[in-house]
Amino acid sequence: MTSPPKNPELRTIINRFYGRVITAWVIAALALAIGCYLSIMSGDWRWFSRSGALAVVAGIWLVSWDLRNEVRSENLDFSEPYIVKEYEKRGTKNPTRDQLDEVKELLRETMISLVRPQFSRNELRIVALGTIVWGFGDLMGYVLGGT
Repeated sequence: MTSPPKNPELRTIINRFYGRVITAWVIAALALAIGCYLSIMSGDWRWFSRSGALAVVAGIWLVSWDLRNEVRSENLDFSEPYIVKEYEKRGTKNPTRDQLDEVKELLRETMISLVRPQFSRNELRIVALGTIVWGFGDLMGYVLGGT
């Protein structure tokens, strides 16, 4: 496991992305838990099946956030003072505009390569889980010995 970035700006961006993923998972889990509870209490497992549809909505919300360009490199902006400070630590005083832009682009590409695959996997997992429950959740009553 890699250590968290020391740059507070990078940590903020990572936290924002993963905060969305965690929120989607919490919404999906709550929907499934409430659907399961209602099904157990009523004996009608269609409630659980319907909760799968709500889990799919949580996954679609995550996908839509991604599609609105929130996980794209042009939306990642890094402050120049941090980059200048890093250059100075390495002995380069007064980096040129080209050097600053090059480092900014490298940071953007690095962030996308770190965040994007995790984001996409979680989108797929939430939608797949919700779809399976939505399609087959009512059969849990048969599996558990009810009707």
